Amino acid sequence: MPLTPEQVERRRRNQEKRRVETLRGISGPGDPRCECCGEDRVWSLTFDHRDGGGNEHRRAHGNAPTVVLVRRDRKRLGRWPIETYAVLCATCNHGRRVSRDGRCPHEREREGVNQ
Repeated sequence: MPLTPEQVERRRRNQEKRRVETLRGISGPGDPRCECCGEDRVWSLTFDHRDGGGNEHRRAHGNAPTVVLVRRDRKRLGRWPIETYAVLCATCNHGRRVSRDGRCPHEREREGVNQ
C-alpha cells in the first residue's frame, strides 16, 4: 500500500532531523558547519570520508547514504566517529575531489596558491 502524503512528509521530516543530528555529532558543539570554510547553511553541508574511499565504502554497504553509515558507526562505537568523517560544504567537498592536490579552493586561496 502506498504511503499517504502525511506519511511521506513525516518520513522526510524524520530523515532531515536525523541528518542534522548527525551533522552536529560530527561537526562538534553548536550548529553544524563546514570544517574548512565555516559554511553553516545545513542544506549545503555534506559528509566527507577523511581518508577518501567514500564511494567504495558506500558500495560495500549496499549504496547506503553516508549519513546511514555514520550513524551505524556511532552505534557500533558508542560515540560519533569524528576521526573517520568530516562535515564539509558541497563546494569544499567537490573541490577536494577534483583538485590535483586534494585541497579545496578555500585552502588554496588562504595559502595564496593559484587555482
